[in-house]
Amino acid sequence: MFALVLSLLLPNLTMASPIKSAPGPDEAPHATASMATNGEFSLELVPAVDWESAEISVAGADAVEVGAHRRGQPLLVEGTTALAAPLRVTVRAALSQEHGVTWVFTVDPDLVLPMRGPRFKKVAARRRGRFGQAKE
Repeated sequence: MFALVLSLLLPNLTMASPIKSAPGPDEAPHATASMATNGEFSLELVPAVDWESAEISVAGADAVEVGAHRRGQPLLVEGTTALAAPLRVTVRAALSQEHGVTWVFTVDPDLVLPMRGPRFKKVAARRRGRFGQAKE
């Protein structure tokens, strides 16, 4: 209504729309994560928009500068946290010189067990024999 009244009062005035609107939730990076029981995590982010630079913070840790990335180019962030799942992720990205955006979201990581080798003492004892000599 205001634009209509303004255009009637000032006929030579043209109303311009913004060149680029702010990114919405559909343009947030797609994220997947895995976490070991010892707190080590691996987070993969796939940006939905290009950014000139960005910093990422996971689970309240210090932010990590990741630089420029293109849409669809995967980015891997690894670290350790004492917090249980889900992971809280904060992405601060500069999309251009004049426009920046912050996304805050949670990711439910897939829990994985750390790799465990064979029980070496028992296996080695069986192979050594009674006095440390190799069994045949």
